[in-house]
Formats: sequence, C-alpha cells, structure tokens
Amino acid sequence: ERTQDVKGELTRALVARNGANKCAEMSGDGEGEGGAGGEGEGVIAREDLAELMLQVALRLPRSLDENAPRRRVVKVTPAPVGGAALQERPNEDILTGRTVGTVRSLEWPDALRAFGPTVREY
Repeated sequence: ERTQDVKGELTRALVARNGANKCAEMSGDGEGEGGAGGEGEGVIAREDLAELMLQVALRLPRSLDENAPRRRVVKVTPAPVGGAALQERPNEDILTGRTVGTVRSLEWPDALRAFGPTVREY
C-alpha cells in the first residue's frame, strides 16, 4: 500500500509558469512569465497535474495578508529533455512520520519560483 506524503510524487518532470500577467496566456498564446527551460513534448498525466495543484495550494500564499494574488494562473508543460529533473527522496507518511519507500518528485520551491517565494515548506 502506498502512503501519501506532502513531497508530491510525479511520473515525469513538469514546468510551471506564471500566466496571470498576460491576457494572452488565458488563450494559450504568448510566452508567460517565470519558469525555467522550454516546453517538453507529450501528455501530462492527470495525477501529475493534480499533484502540482496540490503543491501550489500547500506552499504558495493563500490570502491577501500573505500577499497572494487575487488570481493565479498556472501554465503547465512537460519539462524538456535536460530540463527539470525528478529527485528521489524518502517517502514520509503524513500521519505517522515513518519513512515508507521513496518518491520521485520535483524540488518544489524551485519548481514554483515563478510565483514568488513559497510561504510554507514541508
């Protein structure tokens, strides 16, 4: 049985860009701001997209008191070959704190840097 942790397991590396500052991003046109590297090819697995959104919710500012934007647009693409790489790390059960196997994930503060500093680290 696989336990859930807050490190976020992915099947492949992703690139997240801040698309909130350009109206063109809403229609898929334009370059967006922030993020590293170009766009990779292929399909993003739905569990990877869900994990990215979970990490955004956990780590980025949530309220105006934390300087959260009123609107956050996240443009997601697969990481290009040679771009962001998955890191293997211990899988810590969120309920017990025990280490149970390993997960392959991104370095979330780096992956989310296009949105400013993260306010919560796990």
